[in-house]
Amino acid sequence: MPSWSEKLSFLKKHEDEVLPLVSDEETKDALTSLDVTESQIEDTLEQYETKVFNFENENVTDGVRIMLEASQPASRTAVEQLLATLSHDDQCKAITLLTDNIAGSTFAESHPEFSPERTEDDLLLSDITDTPDTCLVFAEEPKNSPAPLLLHSAKSIFGAKKLYVYISDQHVDARLASIFNKDKRETMDDIDAFLVSDDKTKVEVALTLNIPPENILVVGDPAIDKIYQEDKEQFRSEGRRLLGLPEGTTALLYSGFPSADYKHLMDNPELNLQTFSKTLEGMRLTAQESTDRLFALVVRAHPRDSQKEKLMGLLSEPVPPNLRLIDGGSVVYQHAIYATDGIICMASSTEHYMGKYRGRKVFIVAYDGEAGSGDVTRAQYGEDIQSLTDGGYVQVLDTPKTLAEQAPTLQIFSPAELPQGKSSTEAIVEIILTK
Repeated sequence: MPSWSEKLSFLKKHEDEVLPLVSDEETKDALTSLDVTESQIEDTLEQYETKVFNFENENVTDGVRIMLEASQPASRTAVEQLLATLSHDDQCKAITLLTDNIAGSTFAESHPEFSPERTEDDLLLSDITDTPDTCLVFAEEPKNSPAPLLLHSAKSIFGAKKLYVYISDQHVDARLASIFNKDKRETMDDIDAFLVSDDKTKVEVALTLNIPPENILVVGDPAIDKIYQEDKEQFRSEGRRLLGLPEGTTALLYSGFPSADYKHLMDNPELNLQTFSKTLEGMRLTAQESTDRLFALVVRAHPRDSQKEKLMGLLSEPVPPNLRLIDGGSVVYQHAIYATDGIICMASSTEHYMGKYRGRKVFIVAYDGEAGSGDVTRAQYGEDIQSLTDGGYVQVLDTPKTLAEQAPTLQIFSPAELPQGKSSTEAIVEIILTK
């Protein structure tokens, strides 16, 4: 069992990931100053650590036993879609979910039908008591999430017969390429197939990761299924009311991100703050050049961002009278995103390719400047970042002036059609329930 000092050392080493999860300000201050009690350490680790949840379908006698994981909000969204179908499918006998971080912090509250497994003072492995038939891992997860564990143990330790990896991003960035290169895959359990969102991604995955095309299955994206189930007009009407947006206001959403997520590409702890400052400069120019129009920048901080307080503090910066800066964290995500007319985000954000299904134009931040969002984007996707524009649904922001030129012309549009005939959730469920 780890000692008190080893636990504190772990929290200090991973504070960029851990501190944003701590809701108690007294505990957060204590961890920062290292003047912390043992109970505060234990409570913090309880929020952050991987948790195991089990579901048993009592009405099924001989079905498939599934193991899933979720750490990032995007994978949690996809898992929610899958669980809603699997838990009522007569081919599914049981589900084991490994979850941590943001995704794991509220799972127990929203899913009372799942029972938590916890063996005090023992390793996580002892909490996994079921032997799965099939395991599904999401590729775009943090290195300390359950995903790496399952990539190396789903078959060899837990006894799964099949292992699938789902890649939600429509571009293979440098990090993903390094995780799944041929040498790294040889140390993992044998992966039966990679699941991807579309044909273009299949080609890119095959070429970049050196995977035979027959081992890559196009299934769409469960998060897009969820978007098609949303009442967009209702969310827009209610969201604009809650955010206090007057009729005729052109609003954009700034989707914040943890700078630490890009440390492997560019060691710039101020990346998010610098990116927002340039975005704010662009919105100031927008308002100054269109004084007869009303504009708003709705800002949502990422829940894992260790500098989210600093980011939200910038909303008190002086701006032209026809521009408002609004805390988008005061409403649910759907209210914030549908209340606005365009989305500003990093290229690796899921909104990069989801915007067209929401009926919103997306602006990828790739601002010029040393160690800025432009350098990070090129490090991820190569020099030709204009290839990320997705047939005109996406605009690359290289300077604040570009935003000022584009923002006044924004209009919401009819959402793009689903990329495949049946829902992605149905396609994935069909694959993982096949014995």
